[in-house]
Amino acid sequence: MSRSFSIQVKGIDKLNKKLASIEDFVESPATMLREIGESTKETAEKNFAKKGAEYGSTWAALKASTIAQKRARGMSKPSYPLWGTGKMKSSFKSIPKHSSVTVKNPTPYAVFHQGGTKSIPQRKILDIQAPQVIKITKIIQKHLEKVLKKRM
Repeated sequence: MSRSFSIQVKGIDKLNKKLASIEDFVESPATMLREIGESTKETAEKNFAKKGAEYGSTWAALKASTIAQKRARGMSKPSYPLWGTGKMKSSFKSIPKHSSVTVKNPTPYAVFHQGGTKSIPQRKILDIQAPQVIKITKIIQKHLEKVLKKRM
C-alpha cells in the first residue's frame, strides 16, 4: 500500500515579487547609500560641537602651550581642540558609489588627529559606534520596507 501526500503553497507569486524587489534593491541602492553617507557625515560634524563625545569620550584638552600659540594667532576658540579655521570640521565628504559609500575628511592633517601620533593625542573625528549602527540599520530597514511595499 503506497501512501502519498501533497503540499500546496499559496502566495508563491507574491513571494517571488517580493524577492525580485529585494534583488532590484540590492542591485541599485543609491538612494539608501546617499542617506547613510549623509547621516554619517552629519554625525561627524556634530562630533566637533560635542568635542568628541559623539563617539564616546571627549577629546583630550589642549596643552597650555598650544592654547597660547592659538591665542597669539588670533584664533576665535584657542582652548577648543581641533578648532583653528574650521576647515577640518567643514571638509567631510560623503561619496556614494554603486554598492558602497565612503565618508572621509580630505584635510591633510585629519589623519593625525584621527589616529594620534607621539605628540598629538588621538581625537577621533569620524567613527562608527553603536548609535550610528542603529541609525544605519534603520535607514536600510526603511528603504527595504519601501521597496517591498511597492511590489505588493
